[in-house]
Amino acid sequence: MVACGTAYYASCVGKYLIESLVRIPVECDLASEFRYRSPLVDANTLVIAISQSGET
Repeated sequence: MVACGTAYYASCVGKYLIESLVRIPVECDLASEFRYRSPLVDANTLVIAISQSGET
């Protein structure tokens, strides 16, 4: 999950719920950091972008 600010904290709650209920490993990243590094994303990776305002 990729998010900023308040949405990032919401993604942390989502991480806990998904890992607890579905047993799938989840990572939460700040959008500002995700943009400038080389994340390990391939064709089998689901990236969920979360935005509070719809702009970030």
